[in-house]
Amino acid sequence: MSAEEHRVDAGSGGVVAAVVVISSTRTLETDVSGKAIAAALHEAGHDVQQRVVVPDDAAQIRAAVTDLVKDGHELLVLTGGTGPTPSDVTPEAIEPLLTRRLDGFGELFRSLSYQQVGAAAMLSRAVGGLIGGAVIFALPGSSKACALALEALILPEVRHLVHLARPSGVDAVPTVKVEHHAGWRRAVSDLGGEVHLDRRDEVPQAIEKLASVRSVLDTAGEVGVLTLPGGQSYTLWGFPDLRRDSSKVLAVGWGSPLAEVLALHRHPVHTGTCIDEGHGLLAGRSEVAKVAVERTGRPPADVAGAVFAVAGEAVYIERGGAVACWDGAKERDLGTAKQALATLVLEWSSR
Repeated sequence: MSAEEHRVDAGSGGVVAAVVVISSTRTLETDVSGKAIAAALHEAGHDVQQRVVVPDDAAQIRAAVTDLVKDGHELLVLTGGTGPTPSDVTPEAIEPLLTRRLDGFGELFRSLSYQQVGAAAMLSRAVGGLIGGAVIFALPGSSKACALALEALILPEVRHLVHLARPSGVDAVPTVKVEHHAGWRRAVSDLGGEVHLDRRDEVPQAIEKLASVRSVLDTAGEVGVLTLPGGQSYTLWGFPDLRRDSSKVLAVGWGSPLAEVLALHRHPVHTGTCIDEGHGLLAGRSEVAKVAVERTGRPPADVAGAVFAVAGEAVYIERGGAVACWDGAKERDLGTAKQALATLVLEWSSR
């Protein structure tokens, strides 16, 4: 189906939207850009149900976005906090929540901005993506920049994009579960564990023999050991290190069929591989339908197989040695279990 056919299929109805102004100085009364965005969306036939102001604080931005997505908003447009200064934290706040990135949005927006403001366009870190079935765009605080993004990119495609983001056969965007991104140290604390720096346990044999995974782990800047009250221990691989809260940290331990790998930095969203007999810290491998419903809101057509891994609003299912990713709408083939593990380790070490 062509893009034009997709647009026709999406219909002409409005989407349920919210506008979020990121500013520590503006109020609903003094806000200019947010009002203009809401007016433009309304004029285009969309239902703007909320316009809120949130300070330049990553935790508060994430909490506001999470609440709006849970409330069923199909489109979130954020304005402010996308520049290069230390107080501009909007991209860092929302990127951990994204289930799909729309890199083309930022690329096209900066290209269009360059035609207006020249080299200053490179200072913008505008970003777009999906959080489950909701579409989100983070724009600069400039009303002129917001107008450009809306008129040239967002309004022409928003119905089409929301339609594509919806799970197949669903008329309205479902409420999705998005948790606060608390970091790896919080995971260790909640598990009651202790971290020992400059130590490592024996690497699981399956990992030792899997060059593609070892090549990723070997780029870690620091290695340590996590011990839990129950006696389990995991080798910690820190990217870039184990000294800061913002590091990406993988915990690797023994388990079948390959190994137990946990992305601690995504806590409290449980992310990692699932091992046999329910001995691991995540879901059991035999609960495909249950885990799929919990993660995505619906089971796949084929509930045979075993749970290989879980991450955000996705479940990875192993059938006959091959792994597929189910996101609530469709399955995506990841190849063999070893290939899938290599893909996930690479992704989790960088995001």
